[in-house]
Amino acid sequence: MPDFDAPPVVPLWVNGRAFLTVTREFQDVIDGVSGGVVRRTPLCGVSEVRLAVEGALQAGRAWAEETEEVRANLLHGLGESLSANAGHVARIIAGESGKSLDAAEREVAASIRALQERRGCEVCSEAEVGAVIGGAVEPLFGALALAIPPLLRGASVVFRPSPETPSALLIFAELSGRCAFPAGIINIVHGAESVVESLRAAACCVVLDSRAESLNSEILTLFDSFNRRN
Repeated sequence: MPDFDAPPVVPLWVNGRAFLTVTREFQDVIDGVSGGVVRRTPLCGVSEVRLAVEGALQAGRAWAEETEEVRANLLHGLGESLSANAGHVARIIAGESGKSLDAAEREVAASIRALQERRGCEVCSEAEVGAVIGGAVEPLFGALALAIPPLLRGASVVFRPSPETPSALLIFAELSGRCAFPAGIINIVHGAESVVESLRAAACCVVLDSRAESLNSEILTLFDSFNRRN
């Protein structure tokens, strides 16, 4: 029997739409203030990774044929959409990560600026799909800093958010669906480290892990540069 009193499950985002998958394992998402479970992140498997990667690969062919100017303008529009929802996203980040609302607002502001200026951490890769691994500390900016350069070059992206802080990237994906961003370019698959390894095993993917020491250092440097300008 389903437990109708259980906290809601965080959906995946594939091919421009949210959907729920069937899995036996979940990661509890804890509210930083109350300490209660507010959501559950599904810990997906190989089939969900394959679905997300195949969708990204198929959609990416048309995306790669667009001009960089078209791709840049769409990213700028996504930044404007995020700006219109900045307060809500900041509250979600603060609640899931436990950071202060002020710190969450700075993260969202830096994310907006990165999208509008089309600036991220330059990582050399010609892969068709960027598999971006999010962290729990900067759940939105850390992932976007790594995703923006591949998106500008014409790659599609599969995000694997931190299971503890999944909602900011899901909201970002939902916003992409509202502002004419092509379906399938931005995707989300949830899971533990086994999902990261499945993404590494996909021949068309390059994994960009925001938790890696070298990349994390670049992310923090970029974050500081945006905040110094506020």
